[in-house]
Amino acid sequence: MSSVVGRARIRACQPSVAALRHNENVRLEARRLRAGELFAAGVRQAEVARQLEVSAQAVSVWHTRWQAGGVDALYSRGPSGPAPRLSDAQLATVEQALLEGASAHGFVIGRISAIASAALVSMQRNRLASVTKA
Repeated sequence: MSSVVGRARIRACQPSVAALRHNENVRLEARRLRAGELFAAGVRQAEVARQLEVSAQAVSVWHTRWQAGGVDALYSRGPSGPAPRLSDAQLATVEQALLEGASAHGFVIGRISAIASAALVSMQRNRLASVTKA
């Protein structure tokens, strides 16, 4: 088996960044909801922090939110920060290009370096911007 095929198989088994981020958000939300259950059961904040292995400050924030809005206030409020500049489809195009490797896009080197990666993303953005402007 060639190394290219082997790398493709490994990449196919790797979860996407979005999937990893989603899994982490689900795990964090479950922890906040468990804290809400403990608050409702009368467990002190310090004990909640110990059981969930988080800081007392985090538990204090959760407790304030729980007091103000109940368990519903502990659910995720969605992603913070500005809206993404690229659509999901555009990000998928960039991700695919990065997975294909630098040499598939005209770079001489075999591995994607930080400079080649940045140049590839920039080229993809320019292509996508010109397509969306047309």
